[in-house]
Amino acid sequence: MHEASIVQEIIDITTEQAKQNNAKKILEVEITVGAGAMIETDLLASAFDIMKYETMLENATLKINKVNLKLHCLNCGKVFESNKMVMECPNCHSFETIIESGREMLINKIIAE
Repeated sequence: MHEASIVQEIIDITTEQAKQNNAKKILEVEITVGAGAMIETDLLASAFDIMKYETMLENATLKINKVNLKLHCLNCGKVFESNKMVMECPNCHSFETIIESGREMLINKIIAE
């Protein structure tokens, strides 16, 4: 389960940012996870709830925003979205597509005090 290592990175990054801003605790972390990031968001949320204890995030909530893949068909030029790793163009049914976005995992916001 690589979600645990992702949660550890979230904890490390947010803790460092909070300390740099003289915060004592983190109340909320908001992230964006792309459909192509290959992250199980339910497992990520569960791992966060377990791993946050005895850290600055002990009482924090994790808000997860999911974004679709944005793909571009090299055959017909259509740009389309998908919520899973389906690479087939809905217009011409070609598999000659490239991912333009939707593979990211970003920390958008940290609310701390």
